[in-house]
Amino acid sequence: MTNERLERVIDLVEIKDLLVREKSYRDSLNWTALREVWHPDASRTNINISWYNGDIDGFIAGSKVMAEKGPKARHDINPVEVHFSSNNKKASSESNVRIRNRTEIEGTWYDITSYGRFINRLEKYQDQDQDKGQGQKWYMVKFEAIYDNETLTPTFPTDKIPSTRPPVEYRESYNVLAWMMERTGFPISQDMPGLDRPETVERIMQEAFAWLKA
Repeated sequence: MTNERLERVIDLVEIKDLLVREKSYRDSLNWTALREVWHPDASRTNINISWYNGDIDGFIAGSKVMAEKGPKARHDINPVEVHFSSNNKKASSESNVRIRNRTEIEGTWYDITSYGRFINRLEKYQDQDQDKGQGQKWYMVKFEAIYDNETLTPTFPTDKIPSTRPPVEYRESYNVLAWMMERTGFPISQDMPGLDRPETVERIMQEAFAWLKA
């Protein structure tokens, strides 16, 4: 194996490991570890998802509030593809994801499962702990979500079906998620990328590839 190919394999392993750990840190409320996988300069970061659009520090602050009084999501992530810039200093990844939430409706508990894709951008940057000679490492700089579809099921099969429904104007790709978030005090945008609007998915992918070439 050539040195160049070996470096690429190492990069792939490091990036996929980072993607999984980042979501695990978020779900386990490990805010310090979560911050460390993102670029040290918060002004270079952006997260654009259902309930938030801003830098990593604001995301962590908002996540802490949500953890105290809102839904506690769990993310099952499977990194699929990673693309690199020509100088191997930037990467864009695509992951399949399942987001699991639990909510109470009319006295009955329901599980909400949302399916989609996560698009991440990463950059190689000098390790903050330079005195240990660890060199450069990968950091996240951007995270966006594409919403596909979702299911709502009672936690016990014999429980009743709710008499209320998400508003008809809510997006097909994530109407149940939007409904739950609004009910718990976290209204979300109706303009997120989703399969019900293919042009939004095409846009987000084109932007990621253009960023790699810039």
